[in-house]
Amino acid sequence: MDTFAFRCKELMEQLQVFEVDHPATQVFKRNRLADLGWDMPVQLHF
Repeated sequence: MDTFAFRCKELMEQLQVFEVDHPATQVFKRNRLADLGWDMPVQLHF
């Protein structure tokens, strides 16, 4: 899984990050991030 939006927080104020995946993959990613308790940056779009 790409973690760019979480690793490069200093850049996120200047960027919008778009995750383009199969719908089932997006559900998996969102669930995994929720399980980890990671907050979703507002600039991260699925």
